[in-house]
Amino acid sequence: MPTPELMLLGCAGLLGFALFVRGAVRRPVIAICLFAAVTLWEGRYEPSYGLFQFGVPLMYADGVALALLTAALIRLSRGFGRGHPALTALCLLFGLTCLSLAAGCAQFGVDAAGGEARHLLQVLSGALYVATLPQEQALRYITRVWTAAAVVLSLLAVAWWSDLGIGSNSGHVLVDGVLDDARPLGAPEGLVIAQAAMLLLCGAAGPSRLRQLALPLLAVIVLLQHRTAWAAAALMLGALALSTRAAPRVRRQLAGWGAALALAVMVALSTGVGSSVIGNLAASSSDDTTLTWRVEGWRLLLVKLVSVGDWLTGLPFGTGYERVMNSELLAVSPHNYYVELLLRLGLLGLAVLAALYSTAWLRAGRTRQGDAEPGAGLALRLLVLGQLAFCFADPLFPEQALVLGLLATTATAKTAATEAEADTRPPCPAIPAPAPAPAITSAPQELPCRAAPH
Repeated sequence: MPTPELMLLGCAGLLGFALFVRGAVRRPVIAICLFAAVTLWEGRYEPSYGLFQFGVPLMYADGVALALLTAALIRLSRGFGRGHPALTALCLLFGLTCLSLAAGCAQFGVDAAGGEARHLLQVLSGALYVATLPQEQALRYITRVWTAAAVVLSLLAVAWWSDLGIGSNSGHVLVDGVLDDARPLGAPEGLVIAQAAMLLLCGAAGPSRLRQLALPLLAVIVLLQHRTAWAAAALMLGALALSTRAAPRVRRQLAGWGAALALAVMVALSTGVGSSVIGNLAASSSDDTTLTWRVEGWRLLLVKLVSVGDWLTGLPFGTGYERVMNSELLAVSPHNYYVELLLRLGLLGLAVLAALYSTAWLRAGRTRQGDAEPGAGLALRLLVLGQLAFCFADPLFPEQALVLGLLATTATAKTAATEAEADTRPPCPAIPAPAPAPAITSAPQELPCRAAPH
């Protein structure tokens, strides 16, 4: 029987949950900030404790995601974006995830199935919440939160490098008696920094003078030496440089930064200054061992899909990702979001996700200055490219739910181009009204009468 202290603690928790849901419905910026902070913190430090046990340990990000899901359902019940294909796609993904989770819980237990489905549920809950917000509001909040998060993460990386130096992707350092990765941040944090740099370059994150902040953020991405983040950043930068919608000033800035980088590398090679850093960068770029075992792991995992039903709807959560490679049993995730989604939600889940991204891409291409912040359409397309490239070698981490929701609300929003098309359509021909009867303008004439005979 629960003790009075436990009951009091439970009541306080429910009250706090209800207050947070109410705040998320009324003040979205607080919910977005808290979700980004909690997911980035848990992804960086991986705490071994959570809120409480419920078959599977519930982490703080789980509680925040559940609150955002509740707030999203409340907003949907009030008619925010209800019935739009983008929101329908997110709801369908969530429904497929819940069905696979229920089958996994029945077959493998709550602990195994819930632990495997945790990140996907967090991503879909956060995305559903952001998708119910107006596009301008969601873009404004997320760009500011993303820029602040990128600055904080960059400062943490600089503090690490000043203390332990810049290491390669295969190096390790001793931190508090534990051998740790020589890189201060992971690939998910690198993607956040790259996305913030693109938002700044496109002018979607505020005044144009903030564009200069993108240069140090891009330098941090290079020094982090995560090739997945490199690929995403390079694809977004290339698309920005080749885009006809980019401002000429941005192209000149990119060309100037590229020339300065080439000059700095030439000076460093000729003088020997920073040779260790350049050596680490060269070693990280030429190391293909991780890519090789990932591709081989994808092949071994896809073999588990045997029947047509497996390919259509996937295997239930809790099945695991075990495969034998080089006489060693590995159970880590596939490090590929598309393979992971195919294994758990099948081709149906992949098709729904592809429809969501394609709708957001097309709708972002039709945005104009009146739809959102300047450069919003180009920035949103760059975010689509960055996420798609990143997911080839890593899963979609929970903080990316905010970007996925932003893309969904972009697909849901009615753009100015659509409204302009409606305004320029010829009106329906009006039915002419019947002509009024002619008015009588003269007084009636009296008829001559004959005198009666006497």
